Amino acid sequence: MRKPMLILPLSLVLGACSLTPEYVRPDVNAPGVWSQANHDTTQAETAQWWKQFGDPVLDQLITTALAENKDMKIAVSRIEEARAQLGITEAQNLPQVSAQLGSQKSMSSDQIYGKLPIPRKSETDQLVLGASYEVDLWGKLRNASAAAREKLFASAYNREALRISLVSQVATGYFHLRTLDRQLEISRINLATQKETEKLTLKRFEGGIASAYDYSQAKAQTALTETSLPELERQIILQQNALSILLGRSPGPIPRGRKITELTQDITVPAGLPSQLLERRPDVLAAEAQLRAANANIGSARAAFLPRISLTASGGYESHDLHALSDPGAAMWNLAAGLTQPIFAGGALKNQLRQAEASQREMVATYQKTAQTAFREAEDGFANLRLTRAQTDGKQARAASLAAALRIAKLRYNEGLNSFMDLLDAERTQLQAELDVATQLNQQLSATVNLFAALGGGWDAEPARKEIDAAR
Repeated sequence: MRKPMLILPLSLVLGACSLTPEYVRPDVNAPGVWSQANHDTTQAETAQWWKQFGDPVLDQLITTALAENKDMKIAVSRIEEARAQLGITEAQNLPQVSAQLGSQKSMSSDQIYGKLPIPRKSETDQLVLGASYEVDLWGKLRNASAAAREKLFASAYNREALRISLVSQVATGYFHLRTLDRQLEISRINLATQKETEKLTLKRFEGGIASAYDYSQAKAQTALTETSLPELERQIILQQNALSILLGRSPGPIPRGRKITELTQDITVPAGLPSQLLERRPDVLAAEAQLRAANANIGSARAAFLPRISLTASGGYESHDLHALSDPGAAMWNLAAGLTQPIFAGGALKNQLRQAEASQREMVATYQKTAQTAFREAEDGFANLRLTRAQTDGKQARAASLAAALRIAKLRYNEGLNSFMDLLDAERTQLQAELDVATQLNQQLSATVNLFAALGGGWDAEPARKEIDAAR
């Protein structure tokens, strides 16, 4: 018993050794400041940034999507899977205890044992409690647990990344729907106006004032606008169906709130510093968690080359008579300590280590690429929002000027000062200008959404880890 007992103090001393590489966050060369941001100091609410648009219907749609979207449910299930896997891995760090109750009967061959002074028949009953424990001398099991834990964090961060993406998709999808609604409304208003123009042109034609060409052109313009309505209605149905899937339900109608022209446009987005993006983007944090897991796996792979110490113990009762199983004389026990040193495994251990190291290098590159992509998306988001705002102002001013020009063109046509083609061109230009304004408003709102998403808005990193710790 002395040698096995000496192994325990030795293992406690050596157990402090770690074969895991020291983790250092890879350098991603974060820029000092955002080159495209306005750098205003006004702070905006980012936890539920979509509420700044001022549309309760949009708020409700996002709430429904977060609760019912099937991809979100899949992500939650994956977190539970990762949590269960962590529990399985951590269980290997604990002693394994089992109980066994058995009974065995046998009869020996009369040709072989018949002449010996031993009974041919035997019966043995056992009641044994056993325990085994692997001493984690080199941190193999600890590193496996650390890797499983980081993968659990990665699953939680992936869920948060999906949450941001889902909110963004619902918001941009809703804005696109309201844009189509506005374009349909504009087209219907213009169709009514064009029909009035067609009637007026018919009267002028019948009175000999307008030509047959003018009347044909008026009819053609009315027919063109009429054909655009079914296409807009088709797009509206398709957009509603797409939004329904995001909401986790079958295709169907979507409730409406504020018009695209009534939604809040100028929303302040707090820029912060580029380096803060590494803590605010859940996809970046998920990539780093995967890197930490790969780092821990190297420690486990290295430990596989070294001796493994296992301790086993068993005790109980054994007897040839079931009734005597509880007698003190039937007691039995066994203690054992074993050391296993791999000698030849056909290169399996070496390749496992090579695989772990290659995976770690892959995760370094993945983390750096994810971070660089985050920086690019943020810079793109600032530029897109700033420039689309400028375009919105210009297109709104153009639409207002063309509306005034159309009124003048109608007056001049009625007075015979302009040709019908002048009026028709004014109507076409003004219609397209109004449709362009609706499209531009959608682009500005979508640019705002995309920027919030690029900056990691809509979640908080710390609660994600606290949630996991609290659930364990």
